[in-house]
Amino acid sequence: MARQYTFYSYYLVAACVAVFLLQLAFAPASPTGKDWFTGLFALTPNLVIAQPWTLVTAMFLHGDWTHIFFNMFALYMFGPYLEYKIGGKRFLLLYFTAGIIGNIGYALLSPSAFIPGLGASGAIYGIMAALAMLEPNLEVYLFFITPLPLWIVMFFWALVNLWGTLSLAGGIGYSAHLAGGLAGVVYAYWLKKKNAKLLDSYGLDY
Repeated sequence: MARQYTFYSYYLVAACVAVFLLQLAFAPASPTGKDWFTGLFALTPNLVIAQPWTLVTAMFLHGDWTHIFFNMFALYMFGPYLEYKIGGKRFLLLYFTAGIIGNIGYALLSPSAFIPGLGASGAIYGIMAALAMLEPNLEVYLFFITPLPLWIVMFFWALVNLWGTLSLAGGIGYSAHLAGGLAGVVYAYWLKKKNAKLLDSYGLDY
């Protein structure tokens, strides 16, 4: 069966950009960039039981232009490649599973229960970690300078995020990155076990 190409990666990029523009529209005069819109949909650890929807909605919010640029750049670069390899439905399942698990990780391990978490980083780390499991020798450029196999890059980032999580460093959702990446590793491992031909051709049916 010939593989069909889907465009979920691009739709997710468009959705994140659209939501970020809404964030800007609802906070035009706020010096902190915070507003009722972001507050309603961002994940605050001590409110996650009362606001369970934020486990999903926080994935579409971003803190500033730099935050959304790097997240969407990574999603644009790695998302379509993985989506083509494993199929659109599997890609969406991975994206949302890694994003939700990443947000759960943030809720449980955040250095403060009152600091909102937002961003697609958990889902994107899941994508990159899964791709590193499936194509470990795929060459990428660390800091846009040094070409390295993807598995080495992801191992390096795993150590950085483990340090950030254990040291309770604030300002960055290290625990969300780590939990999302772990979800990607587990999902890719499951795919490899379930589909004997995956390593050779990625010829997965829908």
